[in-house]
Amino acid sequence: MTFSGLNLAMRGLFASQHALNITSQNVMNTSNKGYVRRTAEFTSISTAGIKGVSVAPVRMRDRFLDSKVWNQNSVSNEWSTKNEYYEKIMNVLDEPTEYSINVVKNEFFKAFEDLAKDPSNLSYRTAINQKAYQFTDVLNTMASQLENLQYDLNEQVKVQTEAINVLASEIADLNALIYKTEIAGGDASYSRDTFENKIKELSQYANVEVIEENRGTLINGAKDMRVTVMFGGVVLVDHDHARQLVCEKRIEKKNPEDIDGLYRVVTKEGSALDLNTGSLKATIELRDGTGDSNGTWVKGVVYYERELNKFARTFAKAFNEGIIDYNGDGVITEDEKKNGYADAYVYGDPEATAPAGIRFFTPDGISTEDFINGETDLDAINALYDQVTAKNIKMSVELENNTDNIISSFIDPSYRTDTNSVLELISFRGDTNIFGTGDIDSFVESMVTSIGLDAKTSQALNNSHQSLLEQAENNRSAYSDVSIDEEATFLVMYQQMYKACAKSIRTFQEIYQSLLAAV
Repeated sequence: MTFSGLNLAMRGLFASQHALNITSQNVMNTSNKGYVRRTAEFTSISTAGIKGVSVAPVRMRDRFLDSKVWNQNSVSNEWSTKNEYYEKIMNVLDEPTEYSINVVKNEFFKAFEDLAKDPSNLSYRTAINQKAYQFTDVLNTMASQLENLQYDLNEQVKVQTEAINVLASEIADLNALIYKTEIAGGDASYSRDTFENKIKELSQYANVEVIEENRGTLINGAKDMRVTVMFGGVVLVDHDHARQLVCEKRIEKKNPEDIDGLYRVVTKEGSALDLNTGSLKATIELRDGTGDSNGTWVKGVVYYERELNKFARTFAKAFNEGIIDYNGDGVITEDEKKNGYADAYVYGDPEATAPAGIRFFTPDGISTEDFINGETDLDAINALYDQVTAKNIKMSVELENNTDNIISSFIDPSYRTDTNSVLELISFRGDTNIFGTGDIDSFVESMVTSIGLDAKTSQALNNSHQSLLEQAENNRSAYSDVSIDEEATFLVMYQQMYKACAKSIRTFQEIYQSLLAAV
């Protein structure tokens, strides 16, 4: 009689004890976020003719389910970022409030309608200056706030890039630790848990892909498994080497509306990223978005700055000069010029022999002389208004706190009750071709509606992708997370196995004792 039966029972005893330890480890880590449950994998072994079983812990992880979570996490964070900043842009445009662009625009025109009742009334003329100041102040403030938003987004690009570099270094270090542990026959399960959590954290910034490949066989017979992490279409981590991203300041502005020093994210070697999803992609698009094919189709800060500048420029030009470039070709024809503020006589100069030529709005409030610089050609004057932006539009120094320079008439300097001239001056408000797409009111409404739709769409997509992320995480959790009920079942099963093996050993012990006693 041999001892193979006793040896088999002992191996079973050790295997069941190891399985119990694995199950106990799962139970202890139930509340540990990111922990992946282990299962006891039993393997038949035969050494020197002696058979038995061995147990090894197997992490319950599926790379397909991981990829679904990482991809959805990237998309979800992209729309979360867009939703956050579209809300901020909508707050900048400040609709509807008591001090919105619509309100101050309406009050500005109302002040001139009141003036038409009695152009000689000092209170009406004073109100013109007050409402004009409010009108330009709102435009200046909105433009400055949009500029601040672009600065904030640009800083976010830098902050996110630094965070990505930290994660890349941590992932490379984890790869090195896992590699050294496993080729020495150790258990790197906890390190792998941390690795996958770091990949998920990285995926919030852009599209990621993890590639694990066998690069040969080591001297000890173990597989030489190496991990590559792709980020934004470039290799960010090559096993234990992290590639650093850098923020390069643009030498030239991509858009006229851009602030100085906008960052371009590239690898240290100068390779550009191909960002498909993620918060980094959203941040760059929101910072640079022009809403057309020249930049990105996303309507970002630049788009709304451009729209606001277009409004200020067109408004100032039509009001000052009576110029409306209907076909947008930059050439002013005879039918595109009507009476503007520059064609009016002013109240404080009844002895004038020619219109005052005063411009009501100028960039930074400079004088008419400094702004027009003696130009008389309509096309040249039209081109000068490229200088006017929402940020710099102001009343000219001739108008500021000087009610004598308020319009009197288009007809005669001494005719101080020319109500028709005042009404003619502001009649451009209803011109449906002034912006090529509608009148002044329609343009403002369109701009406000656009950001409202962008904000609403981003919120809806954010909610949708959050739900999809939760679904992907639930699918992975069902496969990878610890279930107390399931672990309890395994505990009972492995305890019974342990008891059965222990009973077998006692039986063999009794048999051997009886045999020895008989000898």
